[in-house]
Amino acid sequence: MSSLELDSITLAYVFTYVEQRHDLTFENDDIDPMRYTTVGELLDTLVGRVAGPDAR
Repeated sequence: MSSLELDSITLAYVFTYVEQRHDLTFENDDIDPMRYTTVGELLDTLVGRVAGPDAR
């Protein structure tokens, strides 16, 4: 469990939902629950991928 307190199954569900909704594919490293310590870090990853590389 990460300090974000999401287990790997819940985190995988979140990423799967975003993948299906936005026709994306995330890498296994993105779905690692130990990677995120805050909701902001998780959102940065998700929003960054949905927005695409040209959004920044």
